[in-house]
Amino acid sequence: GSADGGTTWSNLDCVDCVDGTGPDGMISADGDGNGFDLGVRSCLDGATCTLRLAEFCVKVETSDLVYSRGTLTVIINGATVASGMHEYSAVLVNRCYSSFPSVTITNPTDNAWAGYATGSA
Repeated sequence: GSADGGTTWSNLDCVDCVDGTGPDGMISADGDGNGFDLGVRSCLDGATCTLRLAEFCVKVETSDLVYSRGTLTVIINGATVASGMHEYSAVLVNRCYSSFPSVTITNPTDNAWAGYATGSA
């Protein structure tokens, strides 16, 4: 999949494929069982296999603009992964997940935070 309009791409993961012996990053599909050597993951014997993005990445970073440093809590999948006062240009979160994460933010103080929340799949 591509998260930037097709500039860069990442391999899809074949969820229900079997391990093959082919080149890294390649998948194969075959109506019988002899195509396992064509992909590192193989969909064999006429099976219908599910492809998905292997990772979903989240990055939260404080801006370097004046007055952007401040307090922020970042919660991903119900767990607090960053909290407190964050300085200019600080990376609060840079993590990847195997499924699409639920991301929430909150600022419990009157000390404003500004920055970037980006994702990549």
